[in-house]
Order: sequence, then structure tokens, then C-alpha cells
Amino acid sequence: DWVTDVLAFRGDSFVPPQCRAEVLDIFICVSQARRQAESLGHSLLKELLILAVHGILHLCGWKDDTVSRRRRMLARQDQILFSLWIP
Repeated sequence: DWVTDVLAFRGDSFVPPQCRAEVLDIFICVSQARRQAESLGHSLLKELLILAVHGILHLCGWKDDTVSRRRRMLARQDQILFSLWIP
């Protein structure tokens, strides 16, 4: 019902079961990322990196389905981005 910026999945229905633990899929909607970058006043590359880190955190079990979980996840995301020299 809405456009999302990033989706992350463990495994893939198109690979053999023995490989699923090694397959991680992150899908980023570039047009949505572009809109977000423009509204936030930073580059598309920065937004793509933010979304990639966000997707990886989801794959690691982080959730942003409540206000408190989202706050913690975004704080961790910022820590990771800062460690990568992405302000």
C-alpha cells in the first residue's frame, strides 16, 4: 500500500536450501532513496549507504516496529555510519 525505501531478507527462494544461510538480500528503492536524500539535503550516495546499513541491521535482528526500538536502531545505525566516516 506504500512505497518503502529498503527491504531485507535472509535467504532466497531461488537458491538451494543448503545455501540459504549464506544468502542475504537487501533491496533499496532508488527512486525513494533519491526523494529522501533531496528532502534531507544530502547526496543519493549517502542515503543509499544509510539504507544499506539499515537493511543490514534488520538482517542482524534489529527491529524498528515501536518508537523505542526505532530510537535504539537509529542510534546504532548512526554509530555504524560514524565509524565509516559518514556523518
